[in-house]
Amino acid sequence: MKNLENSDDLIAKVLSGEANPEEIAWLDTWKNASAENAEYFELSKKLFFEIDNFKTDNPVNVNAAWSKLDERIASGETKIIPLYKRVTVFRAAASLVLIAALAFLIKWFVDPKETQPLQYAASNITVLDTLPDGSRV
Repeated sequence: MKNLENSDDLIAKVLSGEANPEEIAWLDTWKNASAENAEYFELSKKLFFEIDNFKTDNPVNVNAAWSKLDERIASGETKIIPLYKRVTVFRAAASLVLIAALAFLIKWFVDPKETQPLQYAASNITVLDTLPDGSRV
């Protein structure tokens, strides 16, 4: 509890009356350690008690709020907000189809695998050759 962040928490606990005697003693030691700490504590104390004066009472009429909500529901003023827009879904699907088509076309043009017939002719001698599939003829 030696840093300023914990000091703020401890000051709030002491001022609200929730601190135990050990925490109160630590805060007193901290305040007496320097004039800056004592000034910081006094400023925090002043702010803590000023917050109570700043509170405003806003009366809430629950029955009026429910009545207003019931009127809005009955009048049909509700706005339906879709979870997703269909246009976005169609755009995503179209982009996926386009990407797949482009990939297929690129593969088709870059790597054309046309099979050409292999013809071997031997006139008067025996010829041995290895075919692309690894078989020997």
